[in-house]
This record gives sequence, C-alpha cells and structure tokens, in this order.
Amino acid sequence: MRKHRLSTMRYLLIPAVCLSSAFSAWSAPLLKEESTQQAALVAKLEKSDPKDPRLFFLRSQQEILDRLAEKYDKRTDADAIWLKEVVHLFMAALHRAFEGKIDDKKLDGTWPDVASGKLAGGWWRVALDSSAKAPFHLAGPFPKPSKEDIAAFPLMLAHIWYDLRVAMITHGPGTDPMWKEVEEIIKAVWSDKKELPRSMVDGQIAAAGVFPSLKPFNPIELRNTVRGQVIAFLKTKGKNGPTTGLQEKSTPPAEAFPVFGK
Repeated sequence: MRKHRLSTMRYLLIPAVCLSSAFSAWSAPLLKEESTQQAALVAKLEKSDPKDPRLFFLRSQQEILDRLAEKYDKRTDADAIWLKEVVHLFMAALHRAFEGKIDDKKLDGTWPDVASGKLAGGWWRVALDSSAKAPFHLAGPFPKPSKEDIAAFPLMLAHIWYDLRVAMITHGPGTDPMWKEVEEIIKAVWSDKKELPRSMVDGQIAAAGVFPSLKPFNPIELRNTVRGQVIAFLKTKGKNGPTTGLQEKSTPPAEAFPVFGK
C-alpha cells in the first residue's frame, strides 16, 4: 500500500513541477516590454529637445532590446529567463534615473529598492549631471569624439559598471554561452554606427599616445570585467550557479562595488 501511495505521489508531482517551470517562464518580464518603455523615454526626450545628444545612446539601447526580444521572448529555457530578469532590472535602473527616482542614501540602506528596480542607484545622480555638463568642444591632437560620444560616456559607465553589476548580483552572471550570444547581438547593433562607441574608443586610443596614463574606454572589456567581478563576489556568498544571485535578500558589502578605474 505504501509503495502504491509513493508511486501515485510521484506522478502527481511531475505535472506540478512542469507547471512551476511554465509559470516561471510565463511570469518572466518580456524584453519587448522593456523596448516599449525605452521607446516612451526616447519619445519624451525627443519632444523636449530633438537634438538632445543623449538620444543616440538611448535609441541604440532600444535597438538592442528589439533584437533581444525578437530572439529570446518566445524562449522559456533557463538562459532566456535569466536574460529577461537581468535586462528587466538593468533597464529599470535607467528608467528610474530618468524619472528622477534615484537613491541618494548609502546602498546598504536601500538595497531592496535598488535590487527590485524601484529606485536607481545614487551613481545616476552623478552620471546625469556629468552628461548634462559635458564639454562639447574639445581641442587636442587626436580624433574628436562627437557630442553623442561625450554625453553618452557617463551614462554608459553608470549603466554598465553599476546597473549591470546590480542585476547580476541579484539574478546571477549567466552561462558563458549565453553571455557570448548577447555580446554578439550588442556588437552587431554597434557595427554600423560611426559615433559610438567606435570614435570614442579611437579617440581615446589616440589620446593615450599623447597621454600614456589614459586608458581607452572599451564597453566590451568593461562588461566582461564587471561579470568577472560579480562571479568572484557571488562565490564568496556560496552562489556558484549561473542563475543564482542574492535575490534582494542581503545587501552586498562595499567591496562588491569597486570604484571604476581603481
């Protein structure tokens, strides 16, 4: 009788597990929704100032989201679910920042709000201010970055160095194959663009020839650096899986957020 009961329970559990997996896939935020929100942000800035130099960066973000949505929104595997969750938190930070919903306190006091996308991290206050006050007329014996380059640099830095870090600390660093897939999509979007990041990188490489202490800004290298640091940090917390993060439960120490360039 006991054997029969266990056998029955086993068959009852199978559909329950399948339903749980299906629900997780269904409940994951769609990448197309992120693109729609990005389009709304772009439209708002275009209405305010069609020549806003930040628009180039924001439109490119939307193009990346469109391509990700096309490839991954219909997928329900673990890699796709991880991507949707990471991108959702990653983009929520940018959108909260442009809404003025920024955490001005120490991160350890508001980590749940930042890690759930309710607030943007305090780094965005500096990034938005730097972008608005960037010097748009540069002199020097090297290729000049465009206004779009200069305005985008602090936005890109905050978004990658901090927002991507928060998203991966929360949801895990992802698998190596998935990371490479997404990187290829991002590179494909930038391949036909002259302004960003190519001229920014080229200009800094030339400037480094004049000022050896300067290091060129490479977005690909930056993303890989952040991911490597997150993997190392999560291991200290016993989180070794590609889709295993802190899930908003505990505040990371300051060591998890190294200052860029140090």
